[in-house]
Amino acid sequence: MELSHGDDGKAHVSRALVAGAVGTLVMTLMIYAAPGVGMPAMDLAALIGSMLSHQMPEPMSPSWWVGMMLHFVNGIFIFPLIYIFLLYPVLLGWPWFRGLCWALILWILAQTLLMPIMGFGFFTVKAPRPMWHIMSSLVAHLLYGVLLGLLAGPQPVRVPSAESKA
Repeated sequence: MELSHGDDGKAHVSRALVAGAVGTLVMTLMIYAAPGVGMPAMDLAALIGSMLSHQMPEPMSPSWWVGMMLHFVNGIFIFPLIYIFLLYPVLLGWPWFRGLCWALILWILAQTLLMPIMGFGFFTVKAPRPMWHIMSSLVAHLLYGVLLGLLAGPQPVRVPSAESKA
């Protein structure tokens, strides 16, 4: 097996974590600023915190902060590590496109698993203005993924060499 990109075979963990931090921060700012441009208000921290407290927490309450912390832990650590170690080797295309594909997977999981658990239904159908929620969530996730892919950059991928085929 040979390494593509002339790499030493080690994943660029620090680049992926920085990329996850930037992507998460930009996604979070975009979602919380959305009402200023006519998009629906969506409180990520409250949504995630509600899964733990079984009720929508007030802003800045302990459950709200736990929700915000979980959002950042997922976006900075969990999702970038899954991306570079498990998905980057099997996704095709430029790094930004691979990140976009990962973000699409995350969005589909959020809409089909998490939104129903939070009481918003499959693909957020029970939310007020569901199409706005679906689209703003999609845009935010895709932005996260593109930033993750661009900033994490190429990761080592093992490709079969001519010698291993013989």
